[in-house]
Amino acid sequence: MILTEGTSETQARHEVPVLASLGLRAAAVTDLFASLARLLSPVLDVLIRLWLAEDFLVADVMEHMLGDQAIMRDHPPPSASLFAGLAATGFGIFVQTICPVLLAAGLFTRFAALALLLQVLVLQMPGHAQLAPYSVALLGWIVVLGPGPLSLDDMFRPGMGAATVPLVGLVSRGLAGLTRRIGPAYAFLLRLWIAAGLAAIALGGVKGLTNMLPASRATPMAMAWLPQMPGMAAGLAPWALLTLAALLALGLLTRAVALLLIVLIPTGMLSWGDHFGWVTLLNLPLLGLPLLYGAGAISLDHAIAAAFRRRFPRFEALPATAVAGLEGGMGVLSDDIEAVKWYRRAADTGDDLAQYHMGIMHVAGRGVPRDLVMAYMWLDLAAMQGHQGATTARDSLAGSVSAAQVAEAQKLARGWKPKSER
Repeated sequence: MILTEGTSETQARHEVPVLASLGLRAAAVTDLFASLARLLSPVLDVLIRLWLAEDFLVADVMEHMLGDQAIMRDHPPPSASLFAGLAATGFGIFVQTICPVLLAAGLFTRFAALALLLQVLVLQMPGHAQLAPYSVALLGWIVVLGPGPLSLDDMFRPGMGAATVPLVGLVSRGLAGLTRRIGPAYAFLLRLWIAAGLAAIALGGVKGLTNMLPASRATPMAMAWLPQMPGMAAGLAPWALLTLAALLALGLLTRAVALLLIVLIPTGMLSWGDHFGWVTLLNLPLLGLPLLYGAGAISLDHAIAAAFRRRFPRFEALPATAVAGLEGGMGVLSDDIEAVKWYRRAADTGDDLAQYHMGIMHVAGRGVPRDLVMAYMWLDLAAMQGHQGATTARDSLAGSVSAAQVAEAQKLARGWKPKSER
């Protein structure tokens, strides 16, 4: 078949719009899933906090009811005596009794989670032998990422951001910096940890993997800190489990892999019956984190999305609702001004996704005059609500504006209120 130059040009003109149209619809599906995740992630956050708080409170009650007998049964005497000694102090009572309540309410959440995390790591709290790996992973997540919207901390966050007390503002900025700098690395390590648990099951379980590694007293202890996933391999060959572990470790198709693993848990319960360990159920909230929050910045998913946005930069400002406004399905908005009007209506009510898109439209000068101060303001508002894309875009934009412009934008953000409150 001979192609003329004119035919090649015609095909090239058609291939780009078709690819753009497919990309838009893929972006729409991704945006829809992200919207569902934003609805469900606060619920998961509350359930995790409530479970952790209940676990610590029950352990505290059992420790007081059973006394030294419970301690001696589960832990060696040195650790037990250290725990019992500290528990009798005012600080120990505060950590065991008050911190779980603060964690459940979402008040001073990160500090309460940090105190409980140190208690598990240093004191090896009685009753936490099997739960310790999950408690450490979930408490660490809360310390690094903070609580979700359904918390007292989130309710008070706008006032803390506008507080004139230097220490409050310093702490608030420090916690935001912790999330921004450590959050992606923690999400990456969490994925690796879950992947290691899957690989252990595929290679014959923790005991089988221990036999494969060099003999050492530390090896069984290290293997015991892997996620316990017996029964999740029901109906799956070892190579399939290793493939899922590799995808999770690389951060490729992360949400799909997490969803599949969550589905395998009830499947394993039906297959294994009484032999299915109840500890395996703790993998549900653990897998819910990559499912609802995504793979994070250190992942192939993020790299592929970033490359796609660089290739088609206009997709950055197109949510799922914009697909209905396409002209002939060719991937071009019929009216940017009309799109901005709808973005603004939602942004004025406090919708973080709409605020994010308003910031992007101001950066690109689409539908509105290009205004980097207003762009920073909208992105800052969305970032304060936990929108990761807005946080990334705001931090990137900070390198293109002056310190005076940043200060002006932050002042506008502090003075902004939802339309219903104006």
